[in-house]
Amino acid sequence: MQGCRTLEGWSSQQLPLYDSADCSTTLPFICRTSRESYVKMKELSESQRSHPSPFMHHLMQISNGTQGVEGVMGGQPGIQMSWGQASSLLNMSRQALEDTREGLQPGDMLSMVQLLARAADVPTDTAAEGNDSLATISAGELSHTFITVADSLISQDNAPKWQAIKQVVSGPMAVVKSIDRMVTSLSTQLMTETDHLLIHRSNIKLEVQQQSLGEGSSGPKFCGPDVESVTNIDCISVPTQNMQNLHDNGFQKVTVVNTWYSSLRPLFNAEENITMIPIVTDGIQRYLGTILGSSVISTTVLGDGQPVSMAVRFQLQHRSQI
Repeated sequence: MQGCRTLEGWSSQQLPLYDSADCSTTLPFICRTSRESYVKMKELSESQRSHPSPFMHHLMQISNGTQGVEGVMGGQPGIQMSWGQASSLLNMSRQALEDTREGLQPGDMLSMVQLLARAADVPTDTAAEGNDSLATISAGELSHTFITVADSLISQDNAPKWQAIKQVVSGPMAVVKSIDRMVTSLSTQLMTETDHLLIHRSNIKLEVQQQSLGEGSSGPKFCGPDVESVTNIDCISVPTQNMQNLHDNGFQKVTVVNTWYSSLRPLFNAEENITMIPIVTDGIQRYLGTILGSSVISTTVLGDGQPVSMAVRFQLQHRSQI
């Protein structure tokens, strides 16, 4: 009722000055980052503008002056993408990735990671009309294109590029998070087109399943590629009892979003992979090194379109370490 407190600036003594405004008012915000991250971001952005990479040059040719492409790909703040824009940019990026033989440069990686993050955050209830509305775009086709672009980014060939942008991007897990947000956001639209979606690329396997709940509903099971049916390695499943609990709580349908990623370990350097935790053995302090040594697998469960907290069973196979 009294409004929300807003930051207006700083006094001569470097103390914050506050005011108040209606809580529904949209205001700019302050993002705090390290000097190293800011300098690296500025360096990559200026390099991309002054000397576009082969990939970016080809992307601009494909776009043929499409409105807003440079702003969105350049990471300019304040530019809200529509679903039509996101679909168009993802399709053009996929084509440019397929056509460019020179591979991606660090600046390209940063632009593509930002594009995926922005596309994943476009609200599904955007009140856009005409060609920009989600109703005119196939959620399945959009998901296929999104996963294709993401798959190319987490290819092991791009390991050196991830190291080059590690000061401004939190590693390949940024792509994983974008995929989770995108599929969860689009799940309702996806399930109006089909009750089962499977997308399989070299480094990513995605499956979205929907089923009606009833007495004795069995929980879905999801496994990575090349898994023998008699084993549960690289598999994740929802226990049948948990499905029954959803039914008992009045849920009508359950949607399960499963993702599998091949080992992301080569995309991290040794320092990022290993966490040194002091332990004590035979009276001498030693350090236990932990390293990502398996695939990455996850499940998101939606009850009648809303995320629900639920325990799942999973089993992963450790890869041999050299």
